Amino acid sequence: MIDVEEIENKYLIALQALQDIMALVDESWYREDFKDYLKSIQAWSVDDQVRYFLRELKNFPVKKAPEDIFVTNSVSGSEVTFGDLLLFSEDYCTRISDISQQNEAIEKMEVIPLVGEAKCVYITKNNFSFATETPTDRRLGGTELNITIKLENEILELKAAGLVNCNHLLSMYRTYLAQLFPI
Repeated sequence: MIDVEEIENKYLIALQALQDIMALVDESWYREDFKDYLKSIQAWSVDDQVRYFLRELKNFPVKKAPEDIFVTNSVSGSEVTFGDLLLFSEDYCTRISDISQQNEAIEKMEVIPLVGEAKCVYITKNNFSFATETPTDRRLGGTELNITIKLENEILELKAAGLVNCNHLLSMYRTYLAQLFPI
């Protein structure tokens, strides 16, 4: 005679094991340096959203995992606000608008190919030196760096506040975006 209860128990154990394996697979795109970056810009509050969006990105038509991340931020007084999440690889950039609104943001996820030539770049900075990657005047307080790039059919607007995020944005520009300018 078949013991239905025993079969159900084995099924539940197998289902739990499969879910555990899938969780490990889902986490494979979440790298330790992503976690370190989020800590460095004090973005602990968006860590769960980053993990969620990385899992969702696997459902998009991308062939490989992102190599780097960037989170736009701004500072008003002592309050830091986080905006868009950008996931970079040498071939594409995925932008998720306003990551603080997880359910709405997933509707705004877009994969942008990093091919061809950029049309123009507009850079503004406040109390930040490209040459030394430090504040131009330590007495002034915070640093800001904004880089806007017009691609063929897209505009990437990247904003960073605070020295650590300004340096990270400059690194993202040099690694993934500067190659789009033939001059």
